[in-house]
Amino acid sequence: MKKEILAIAVLVVVLISAGCGMRREPVVGEIVYHEGTEGLDVNLIKNLPPDKVWKGNEFIIGLELRNKGAYNIEDGIVKISGFDPRYIEPDEEEQVIEFLAGKSPGYPEGDYMVMNFNEKNIDIPKGAGEYEAAFTVNAEYDYKTEVSTVVCVSPKIFSIVKTRDVCEVKAVSMPRGQGAPVAITQIEESITPLDRDLRVEFIFYVANKGDGEVKGNIDIDSVKLSEQPIECDVKQFDLKGRDEKKIHCSVIVDRGISARKVPLRAEFSYRYKLTLDKKIKVLGFIG
Repeated sequence: MKKEILAIAVLVVVLISAGCGMRREPVVGEIVYHEGTEGLDVNLIKNLPPDKVWKGNEFIIGLELRNKGAYNIEDGIVKISGFDPRYIEPDEEEQVIEFLAGKSPGYPEGDYMVMNFNEKNIDIPKGAGEYEAAFTVNAEYDYKTEVSTVVCVSPKIFSIVKTRDVCEVKAVSMPRGQGAPVAITQIEESITPLDRDLRVEFIFYVANKGDGEVKGNIDIDSVKLSEQPIECDVKQFDLKGRDEKKIHCSVIVDRGISARKVPLRAEFSYRYKLTLDKKIKVLGFIG
């Protein structure tokens, strides 16, 4: 009986040890929601509008909108502009995106909607058999970018003797984005020893990786090392074109006696704009 109990106990220990040593491998086809550099995606529906319309006819501009990022869109705006009012009379020029959920287990591909704009041709230039009418679709929406990673805080930055610490201070590269058009591409870390503390400094590299542009400034809503707020040199910044911005932030922490892994989290918010251009031909009556 004792031998049986001993055998069972050994088996349990082996199973527990094996379980503790197991590492979860990524599941094939698994969706990672907070990756990528897309937000709102806007496309014209095929044949809405058609490439050619007859003078005096009404036509529809149909749009497919999908939130391909990781964050919800609320109260976005879609506008149609560019038509010459002498020839095209719009039924409505602006509509509201009340809510589009971002990618999540409930919406693995992001929320989706269709939006229609009714237009009417009322004339063409005098003497012309046809003319080309150009218009622009502008979509603006509020969005955000959140980054969450783990960094190393170590008092042994000048140590000559190599030790087996749990981590080392180094830059963190993030080439896949955070599920938003504005992406933090890299975080650099440096540590300066003080009398009894450490000054930990971070440089966030921020770039526009989407197909649109940032409207106005980007707000730095929060930067924290664990639960401790981090101060940055600026509260907001602009991001024009494809330039990469460097945002410097720092915090004073307890020195401690050994290296340790600490969660780092940052949240930025901004307004983003997409532009889509299209031309159609308006044909005059024959005869």
